[in-house]
Amino acid sequence: MLIQRFFERSLARFAKRTLERERPFVIALTGSVGKTTTRQAIAAMLQSSEDRERVGVSKKNYNNELGLPLTIFDMDAPGASLIDWVKILAVAWMASIGIRRIGIRTYVLEMGADHPGDLAKLVEIARPDIAVVTAVTPEDTSFTPVHTANYASIDAVAEEKATIVKAVKRGGSAVLNADDKRVFAMRHMTYAHVATFGETDAADVRLIKTRILMKEEEWGNVPMGLEIIIEIAHRMLTLTVPGVFGRSVAYAVCAAAAVAEEMDLPHDAILGLGVGGWTMSGRVQIIPGIKRT
Repeated sequence: MLIQRFFERSLARFAKRTLERERPFVIALTGSVGKTTTRQAIAAMLQSSEDRERVGVSKKNYNNELGLPLTIFDMDAPGASLIDWVKILAVAWMASIGIRRIGIRTYVLEMGADHPGDLAKLVEIARPDIAVVTAVTPEDTSFTPVHTANYASIDAVAEEKATIVKAVKRGGSAVLNADDKRVFAMRHMTYAHVATFGETDAADVRLIKTRILMKEEEWGNVPMGLEIIIEIAHRMLTLTVPGVFGRSVAYAVCAAAAVAEEMDLPHDAILGLGVGGWTMSGRVQIIPGIKRT
């Protein structure tokens, strides 16, 4: 356990120094639901508008105090091999003092929290230029948000998630879900510019409509993808994401669109999400059954 803590703290320290030295643009996102799909949407949008090799994205579930530095250094956890961990530490040290460059222009970093104070440790490593909070309360309020067992209440969870909003760099932005009252309230916790997304009329990026597209085949109607209509600055954008379903995808697209607005990216970058292929395997994907059912 002591060895593990040593590696975690050392990697965190080296990652922080590396980011302070190279100064990439950092987009951090958190939330009780929707983090990963939103992360993938933002990453896909950025990778379509700039050199893919210059965009760093959280891998798998690398969203904690160990996974975040591994993402920054583009490395995988080597398991129980002490020698391999020492090699990773050596590479991280070299990056922290400038012998080795990470060469990333923009990071999309998912930040998770299982216990109070977890996010404070993560933003200490990587302060965000843009902070995105997806949701604290699930759309179906009969479900309890994840990780509440380690918090006194849902409000305590919201307070934890607000950590990344409070940590936004000077001149940065906070992108918030206007449909989640606890997330929307975070606009009062920062001096950063706030952009919102959701179905409410007040949202800067407004979700107007979603529709599952169907195709008639031999065995009946088969779902083909999700049509999403959003409104940005009184302009309607329509895109179809093939092979997926679910409102979570639509909310992820809206969050990505809000990030695009804050980064002054063209609307073509948002529409590029209609190419598909960016959602995580096994999540919100349409899987053909027997006889295409």
